[in-house]
Amino acid sequence: MTQAINLVLLHGLGANGADLVPLADALKSVSPRPVRVFNPDAPAMPVSINHGLSMPCWFDLSVDEQGAIAANQADLKATVGTLAERINRFSPQSPTLLLGFSQGGVVAQHLVDALDQPPAGLALLSSWMAFPDMLAKTQQKPGSVFIGHGLQDSLIPAHAADQLAQGCAQFGWPVDANHRYPMDHSICLDELADLRRWFSGLNLG
Repeated sequence: MTQAINLVLLHGLGANGADLVPLADALKSVSPRPVRVFNPDAPAMPVSINHGLSMPCWFDLSVDEQGAIAANQADLKATVGTLAERINRFSPQSPTLLLGFSQGGVVAQHLVDALDQPPAGLALLSSWMAFPDMLAKTQQKPGSVFIGHGLQDSLIPAHAADQLAQGCAQFGWPVDANHRYPMDHSICLDELADLRRWFSGLNLG
């Protein structure tokens, strides 16, 4: 029996699991196997940078002493632990693809070492790297990394994607696709096309 591909979609701040369904549809159209989609909703919590307003959020975000946006490490660890427990229930023979947008991309990076098996692919869209010292200690590596980011991103500047690619290289994570697009904090048709090409080239066993 052909094993399905586990496609894990992790949305951004204030969104929900349905937000990235078009990405799942785009990848299904070129998939060599059935695709099992897992697109959980982040719990609602007060978000410090939004004046404590409650919204779907994987981990709290605040402003540090240097004026930079800082992730709450305890929240992130709790989220990764909860998601890893659920993902690890899937068949271990099934390859897993982690795809995260913005805040969801941070979670996806930290899930790499929390899974029973390393993911076949890691797609990071309009995201950034949080706690690189933790990621540097990971024992597992994704099979391939896709990075995509908007050149006009008003929330997460494009240089965050450059730092993300540099960090992945330092950890020995293979960045096989690294693209910039003329867009804001979003996903465009060109990025979807590049994602499909990247997905088609993955080693899915």
